Amino acid sequence: MPMNDRRPSALLAAALALTLSGCAFLQRIARGGFEPPRLSYQSWSADQLDLEGVTIALHYQLENPNQIGLDLRRLAYKLEVEGTQVGEGVLPAGIQVPPRGTAAVAIPVRLRWRDVPRLAEILLSQAEVGYRITGSAGVGSALGTIDLPFDHRDRVAIPRPPSFRIENIGVRNASLTDLAIDVRLRIENGNGFPLPVGALTYGLRIGDHDLLAGGSHPLAAVPPGGHAVISIPIRLSTIGAAEGIADLLSGAAVRLHGLAGFGAVEVPVEAQGALKR
Repeated sequence: MPMNDRRPSALLAAALALTLSGCAFLQRIARGGFEPPRLSYQSWSADQLDLEGVTIALHYQLENPNQIGLDLRRLAYKLEVEGTQVGEGVLPAGIQVPPRGTAAVAIPVRLRWRDVPRLAEILLSQAEVGYRITGSAGVGSALGTIDLPFDHRDRVAIPRPPSFRIENIGVRNASLTDLAIDVRLRIENGNGFPLPVGALTYGLRIGDHDLLAGGSHPLAAVPPGGHAVISIPIRLSTIGAAEGIADLLSGAAVRLHGLAGFGAVEVPVEAQGALKR
């Protein structure tokens, strides 16, 4: 028989041998009693807490009871807050689990406060929100990918809105045409993280008179557990705001109201004071 005629037969025999050896390998695994890997919950932590959100880190242990190594190929999750799904995603994997060994698996999921349903209402009435993280860990083995489900629920603290208080109102300048006042606004931060530089949009009411709307002023950063004071210059016309100025000079209540924006979070502002005489 010519040499060229023998080559296909040799290749076929080699392919058959590889196939049979692969089948024999799987049979040896099956005879050895391949056991599914186990994913066990260990703990969770709230990391990177700030005014934008919090990272909920789930800590699991992946156990491999077999004599062959395994690898974590994928981590898919869904995030629910107060019963509403607010996010989902796939996290990097690539963790190797040695034979008859274990590996730590961290599942960090970022919760953004702006995604929380009814956030403004919750900030005023609750100190925590309930969350649930579900998903699956895809573990690779000689038998294919094995999906291990996980399901964890708990509650996480939400940031407290800053408080605002008028420290002082003083007259800076007075003329026949206008009255210039300075409103010193104190901002208290009760959280364990700093409040970033922000912006205040506000209106001003003196007694029964709305004298200003759509005002704006930058907000200083506020340290953790600390406070900052800003001075807001306001100019009132003696022509258009004569009655309000008269009320101000007679000691009527001054009400500053509006929104304070820190990053992507806005909180309502309500502060009241009177002219210091």
